[in-house]
Amino acid sequence: MTSVAQAGFYLEPYIGYESSTSKGDVTLTSPSATVVKIDVEEAGARFGAKIGYSTDSWIFGIDALTGELADKDDDKTTHTDAGLFVAYRFDKMYSASLGYNATSSIKTDDFELTGSGFRLGIGAQVHERMKINVDYIMATLDELDYTGVVGKSDIDVSSVVVSLGFPVEF
Repeated sequence: MTSVAQAGFYLEPYIGYESSTSKGDVTLTSPSATVVKIDVEEAGARFGAKIGYSTDSWIFGIDALTGELADKDDDKTTHTDAGLFVAYRFDKMYSASLGYNATSSIKTDDFELTGSGFRLGIGAQVHERMKINVDYIMATLDELDYTGVVGKSDIDVSSVVVSLGFPVEF
């Protein structure tokens, strides 16, 4: 029996739930010198998509996700991550992935924190067109965009995202 290798386009839209912790300092130097300590836990829905190229065992491409998270006081922020990923399928059932988020951000109506990070993930195919994924995302947000304020940030974000993916390959 001969096995035929297959390769082609890969698309996996997904929707999930994220639990996130952000800790660190925001240092404002103008209009007045101030250090703001950040220690926030947030949760909420995230959605995204992986787009790339697949072979029998490997998938690689671009992964982007966004969503609105809220803390215990219902203060909302928009979290966005985008970057490159590579995944290895152990068989058609299980996979492991590694990604580099070239951009990670947390945005409110008043300010935006940006940086970069990494992600690690595992996935299990539960149906021909449905996958359960668990991703751990780590980011360092070191840039601050706040109108009228000069400063910098040093925020470490760690998140766990549990999602349902709907992969299509052709």
